[in-house]
Amino acid sequence: MYKVAPLLAIYLLLLPGCAARRTDGGVNLHASMTQTVLVAEASYETILKGLGDSFRAGVIDRETLDRGKAIGVETHDAIDTTKATLRAYLRAGALGGTPTSVLFQSLATMSTLISKLQEFYGANTGALVEVQ
Repeated sequence: MYKVAPLLAIYLLLLPGCAARRTDGGVNLHASMTQTVLVAEASYETILKGLGDSFRAGVIDRETLDRGKAIGVETHDAIDTTKATLRAYLRAGALGGTPTSVLFQSLATMSTLISKLQEFYGANTGALVEVQ
């Protein structure tokens, strides 16, 4: 199930009901991709803060915290890469420069790693991630 989560996240991004809308009611794919990156970044920050809080509360030990931080570093790098790729794609006017396949690959990698981080967090703290 967890290996399907990144693909499901991208699929939901592209569904008309879940996508950002233009004023004419059409889907704004660029805004939806940007929103996806911002949600992933907020989730990352919430999880890392939660891991630190859990460590201070004695819920997890140092080894678990360090493993979570290692996954967090990978996730942070993927988020930064996705932001840079999306920025290059949007600056080029989505007409040239960064190919769409590179952008979607970057989004998929980011989604995979944020899912891995969320799974790790839930398995080790017993808590769900609440992004506000």
